[in-house]
Amino acid sequence: MTAEQPAGNQIHPETAEFAMASETVRKQRDRGTVTAFVGVLIGLGVLLPVTALVVDVGSIYVESQELTSGADAAAMAVARECLAGNCATADVPSQLTRAKLNAGANAKDGRTSITELCGSWDGLPACSTPTRNNLSTCIGDEPAGNYVEVRVHTEMGNGSTLLPPALARTFVGNETYDGTTVGGCARVAADDVCVTADEATYTHTFNGPAGEASITADRALCPTEKQPFTLVSYTAPSSYFTVPQYIYDYETKTIDADTRSLTFKVDVPGCYNQVDFVFGSQAVNPLYGIVYGDKKVGSSGAPGNRSVGPPAWYNGGTRACDPRPAATFTAQCDGTMKVKLTSGSGANVDAVFTVTAGGKSTIYRVPKGSSKTITISASVADSVAVQDNEPEGSTFSTVTGQWSKPTKC
Repeated sequence: MTAEQPAGNQIHPETAEFAMASETVRKQRDRGTVTAFVGVLIGLGVLLPVTALVVDVGSIYVESQELTSGADAAAMAVARECLAGNCATADVPSQLTRAKLNAGANAKDGRTSITELCGSWDGLPACSTPTRNNLSTCIGDEPAGNYVEVRVHTEMGNGSTLLPPALARTFVGNETYDGTTVGGCARVAADDVCVTADEATYTHTFNGPAGEASITADRALCPTEKQPFTLVSYTAPSSYFTVPQYIYDYETKTIDADTRSLTFKVDVPGCYNQVDFVFGSQAVNPLYGIVYGDKKVGSSGAPGNRSVGPPAWYNGGTRACDPRPAATFTAQCDGTMKVKLTSGSGANVDAVFTVTAGGKSTIYRVPKGSSKTITISASVADSVAVQDNEPEGSTFSTVTGQWSKPTKC
């Protein structure tokens, strides 16, 4: 016995071996007991009904989820038609067909029965009081205004409205059980009707001199639908629309099913400038003519006329733009190219450069009177083109640099 081993905790080889053997026997005995216990439960008919209950409840849950999803799609589809004025009494049969198609499209087997199409919108029939307690009742009170309600229930491939049991017949005395009818319900109020991007209308604000704009969709866009908008500023030759113009700053954001309102802010050059707020994600650069047309928000034609607000374009400024840009190229021993972009001393506006290498173009803005150096990777440094925002007649100047091995390498 050592000092670290108290007398009460002595371990002897022969007793240790016996202890391990006893533990092994005890675990084997436990496993045998559990096996026997499970066998007794099966023999008594306990486990099989429990398993059957779990499996069948799971099937009902899955069916309920499919039906609810189908009811949602059907109610939204009909509500969109009602919003378009297509829910007169004579239209109800066609809307019932539409509801069934949309509900069935959300089922694995493509089949769902419409229990009732109803609501309070033009010619839709009023909803009856639900008589079944099979999840076919919509939750919550009916909306005060116009709404569509769609109630659905199970429809099997053979035309049956019963969801057949998987194992429920294993219950003693339940051998003749044929299944249950599962239901679903969805309700869409007029204020909740979604629209496609092409149907959407908006309300906007615009402040050209400040480079600010905002836009809000009148209704939510449907899932997967998207509509981008872009606010862009340019340096320009004069305070009215003339070209060429060069991009100065821009911001693109997107309205979708989860985002109904957007705000924009861009820098506006402190010289002759133009600011445009447009439908779409493209900020054209350089600007050599009229390219946005009716894409400008608030214009008289589509799509710009789908937003209500002030004309979202502006020309202004009180002096000519003088960015004084310059670009120099320095080849590196590792095959890369250093490009120094400069806005010279005395410039009254930031210089803007478009650097193109390997077919990819990137825009850089250099604050007036300062410089910025970028590195072009060796894989595309054989030819680098740099365009700047200093007009040369009706276009903009471009300089090119080509990598060649430096003498110091």
